[in-house]
Amino acid sequence: MLTAQDFEELPRLESPVLTAYLDTNPANPRNQGAGGAGRGGRGGRGTATWLRSAARRLADRLGPDENHALIQQAQRLSDRLQGRSSGSKSLVAFVGAKAWKLIPLQVAVEEELYWGTPALAQLAWLRDEHQSSGIVVLSRSGARFLLYRMGEVEELPYRPLVLDTSQWRSRSLVTGVGKEQDLFEKRRESHYERFFRDVAEY
Repeated sequence: MLTAQDFEELPRLESPVLTAYLDTNPANPRNQGAGGAGRGGRGGRGTATWLRSAARRLADRLGPDENHALIQQAQRLSDRLQGRSSGSKSLVAFVGAKAWKLIPLQVAVEEELYWGTPALAQLAWLRDEHQSSGIVVLSRSGARFLLYRMGEVEELPYRPLVLDTSQWRSRSLVTGVGKEQDLFEKRRESHYERFFRDVAEY
């Protein structure tokens, strides 16, 4: 999952790095070829083949030293992809002599390959295109928080509602219809309302 911390760290990766936006979607026929995930084999072969081919084309435009370094990093990444199914629709990779950052995503990417400083334009566009949204599930026992972003759902820490009535007047003394029973219920409802209000402002 892409995090805010990723966006802080990625520009600081030591260049040059190979930036690869890869389609790893098991539903893509290319990723289901002979031996691929869709036919009982292992996935990743189609993606690795595309990566090696694109890396050779990119390397042809570089000088001998950079050419060798790019092919070396592409091979490292290809080895990692070979025979593995990521379970994600895409993968964004930043690979260099001192860098190794793989970000699986549940949204589609346009396959691209770059050499040099980390190429973040498509990643920034994806983040803007797939705005985060939140879901709050409230009950009288607590609140669940779900964060939906980039095609994934993440559950945040649960917030229980702790209602301590031990210092309240014993309910056994205020059972039945009457003013004291009403006061007990109103006090309890007031706690629920306060909790729900706090959650709304969270």
